[in-house]
Amino acid sequence: MKWLSLFALLTCLPPALCGGELPDLNAFTDLTKVTGGKVIQESFDRGSEGWNLPDGFAIAPRMGLNGTDALSYTRSNPDDYPILSRDIELDKDTTYTFRFWFRTEGMSVYTGKTEIRWVAGIEYYEKDKWIAGISSDANGAHLLNQPWKEVVLKTRPPRNCDRVRLIFYLESNYVGKIFYDNVVIEPESKIGAEIYDTRPGNLRLNGKGHIELRAALFGSERQNPDDLAMLVDAGGRKQLLRGQDGCYAGDFGEFPDGEVTIKASLLNLRNKTIITAKVFRLHAGEKTRVAGASEIDDAGFTRVDGKRFLPVGFFGDNLTDADMKRLQSAQVNCYMPYTSMFMGKNGTYVESFKEVARTMDRFRQHGIKVLFALNGQNPSQGNFVRKEYDGIKGVREISEAFIRRLAAHPAMLGYYLSDENPVHELPYIRSIRETAAKLDPDHFSVTLTFVPDDFPFYASTGDVLAVDNYPIDDNRYPTITPIYDVMKTANALKIPVWFVPQAFSWGGFKNLKPDQKEEFARYPFPTEQQLRAMTLAGAIAGAKGFLFYNYHSIFKTGEEFQPGSAEENWKRVTPVVSMLRELEPFLLSEETTPKIQVRSIAPQKIGAAVWKNGDEIRVAVTGNGPGKAAATITVPGYPNLRSRYGLTENLGGGKYRFKCSDIDSDLLY
Repeated sequence: MKWLSLFALLTCLPPALCGGELPDLNAFTDLTKVTGGKVIQESFDRGSEGWNLPDGFAIAPRMGLNGTDALSYTRSNPDDYPILSRDIELDKDTTYTFRFWFRTEGMSVYTGKTEIRWVAGIEYYEKDKWIAGISSDANGAHLLNQPWKEVVLKTRPPRNCDRVRLIFYLESNYVGKIFYDNVVIEPESKIGAEIYDTRPGNLRLNGKGHIELRAALFGSERQNPDDLAMLVDAGGRKQLLRGQDGCYAGDFGEFPDGEVTIKASLLNLRNKTIITAKVFRLHAGEKTRVAGASEIDDAGFTRVDGKRFLPVGFFGDNLTDADMKRLQSAQVNCYMPYTSMFMGKNGTYVESFKEVARTMDRFRQHGIKVLFALNGQNPSQGNFVRKEYDGIKGVREISEAFIRRLAAHPAMLGYYLSDENPVHELPYIRSIRETAAKLDPDHFSVTLTFVPDDFPFYASTGDVLAVDNYPIDDNRYPTITPIYDVMKTANALKIPVWFVPQAFSWGGFKNLKPDQKEEFARYPFPTEQQLRAMTLAGAIAGAKGFLFYNYHSIFKTGEEFQPGSAEENWKRVTPVVSMLRELEPFLLSEETTPKIQVRSIAPQKIGAAVWKNGDEIRVAVTGNGPGKAAATITVPGYPNLRSRYGLTENLGGGKYRFKCSDIDSDLLY
C-alpha cells in the first residue's frame, strides 16, 4: 500500500501549535471538489453497442423509463447464472456515485425465499484476482413484482486495482424478467486523505478536552508532512495543530455536558490547499463507570473494570445453555452473536427486550462477555433490519432502546457496529457509534472489514478495528502470509486491531444444497496446526484481541454436511483457545523484550515475535507455507528455552533452529 509511507507510523507526542493567526480557508483551494471528470452513462438506446450479451440478456425496445429502450434479462431455469459485464475506467483518487433504475416482471423465487438479493455491481481486480467490489441490494426494493426503482451506491477504486468491471446479473433461484435503464457512474469527490479520531476513547472527552486525530494520505499528489497542519474547530474553539509523528493533538479545555461537534480540515499551508475535511461528534460529561465498564487504553489494550483483558471469543448465532457451557469450558471469555437482538432461552429466537436481557444474564453466569451486535440494525440490511420491535418503532430508535436497556448490564463488553459494509454506509455506522457513546459512555465499539483499502475509512467507525483473512480454502498449497500483510496495513493506522482467525470450512459459504456433500468436502476445515499458526500470526503481528469465525459453522453448518465433524473440529480449536489464554499475561504486557534475530533463506515464510512478563519470555514463530520453512532464531540471554510443539531445536548459546512443512508454528518458553 503506497499511501502507508505518506503518514507517520509512531505514537502521538504532545501537540505543537502553529504560530500566528488562524488561516482563512477562503484563500485555500478545496482539493476534494471534482472539476471535470468522466461520467459513464448507459441508457441502452444504442442497442447492444459496447456489450457482449450472454444468453438471456437482450435489448428491450420501448420498455425503459419514459418509453425508451432498456436492458432486459429473462430466466426460466433457476440454476442459470449468466453475468453481463463491461470493463470501465475509474480514477483511483475519486469517490463515485453509481446509480441505475430497475424493475421486475413475472418474478418468482424457486426456493421460496423473498429476501432482497443482488442485481448489479462494480468489481475490482488486481492481476485477474478479485480484490473488492460493491453489489446492489436494491436499496430496500424487493425483486418480486418491483416497479421502477432507483438504486444509488457509492464506491471508490482500491489503490492496487488494475481492472474495473461493471456487472449486471440476477441472483440464482429467481425466475422471471428484470429490466435496467439509465445507468450512471459519476465522480462525486476527490479522496486525497481520510481524517480519523484516535482519542478520546469511547468518544468521551476528559476534563482537558484532549483530542487526537490522524490522517491517512493516499492521493496521487504527494504531500510533504512538514507542510501539513490540521485546523480543528471543537465546539467553536479553534486551533491549528502541527503533526507530531503523524498525530494532530490538542487540548481544547473543559466542555459543558453534552455533544461537541468537531470540524477538522487537513491543510497544506505551503500550497494553500484543503486536502480533506471531516465533521464528527464527541461527548462531554462524567463517566458513570458501571460494573463491567470497558474501554481501550492508550496502548490499545482492552480494559474491563480498569484491568487489562484479552478478548478471546467467537462469532456465532443464538446459543443454548449447553453451548454456553461448552464455550466456558474452552476458556472462551467473549462472544459476538449476530442475532444479539433476538437471543432467547435455549437458542430460541425472540423479539423481546426482557428475554434478551435474561439471555445476557445467562452469559454473565457462564463468565462470558457479550459484544452486542447492532450491525444488522442498519437501513441497508434489507429484511433483517427491524423497523418495529417490542413496541418501539424506528430503525435508529430500536438501536437506542437496546443501548439504554443494556448499558449497565455486567455481561456487556461493547458494541459490534459493522460487518464488511461497503464504504458508502460508513457515515451511518459512525453516527451509530456516536449515539452509542452518547447513551453509554462505559463501553467501546468494534468495527470490521477485510478490505485493506477501506481501513482508513473504517478507522473512525469504532474504537477497535477487527480484520479477517481466511486462507484455508480449496487451495492445495495455502499460505498465511496474507494475514501478516493485512495486519501490517491495519496497524499502520496506529489504532487498536483485533484479528479474526478462520474456524470454518469455506464449503459452508458456497450456496451448496444439503446433498452436495462431496462438493462441501472440497473445502477443508483448518487443522489444529493451521489454526494455531493463523492465530499466532495475528499475535505476532500485534493483535490486541481474537474473535474466531465462527461457532455455528462448526456445530450447525459443518455438522449438517459432515455428521460427526463438529466435535472433531471443536477439538482442533480448543487447544488454540487454551494457548491464547496461557499467553494472555504476555500478550498484555508492555515490558521490554530481548531483541531476537531471525534468519531464514526465505524470510517471507517465517514470522516471529517475543513477549516478556516478569522473568519469563515467550517466543512465537510461524511457518507461513507453502512448502518447507526453516529459520535460526537467536534470543540473547535465554539459552535454555524449550519447544512447546516440537518443531524447534536448541543449538546452544541462545540459538534455536525452527523447521516445519507448510503452515505450522511453535512456541519457545
